[in-house]
Amino acid sequence: MKSLAILISICALVACRCFAEDIVLVPGPDKRAVGGKWVDFTAANRWAKEYADLLSHAYPSDDEKLRSIWQKKSQYAPIELISGKISQITEYGLIVDMLGSLIFIARAPTASLVDDQWVILAAVPIGPYRYSTVLGATKTIKAYDFGVDK
Repeated sequence: MKSLAILISICALVACRCFAEDIVLVPGPDKRAVGGKWVDFTAANRWAKEYADLLSHAYPSDDEKLRSIWQKKSQYAPIELISGKISQITEYGLIVDMLGSLIFIARAPTASLVDDQWVILAAVPIGPYRYSTVLGATKTIKAYDFGVDK
């Protein structure tokens, strides 16, 4: 399972590099309310910025640096780094494609974002999110909370 996670991380690094000029870091305040509690995002925000900055200017020789930044994620639990392409912007947040897996990010600031943009942000997992597709099917995907009310 751990090797699958590392493989996915490496694939994300390669995929991100293809869209480097379109990467958008979605900033948020250092203290955010998530699930009725205040969560300190200070270190996770620095982590996301470091990852986005390096990714925006990455060369093949930077692969090890990118991997080491990505693998710091366990240090910031329960906060996770989200890196993927916006599939859809809803009135409640974003649906992001992380290498073929859709995830929902509740309460993410969406004003300056557009579909198909590559985003990097820090959020807290909150459980499943159910929505209806255009064909009327119900989908359930993993959900995260950005932690800021619009």
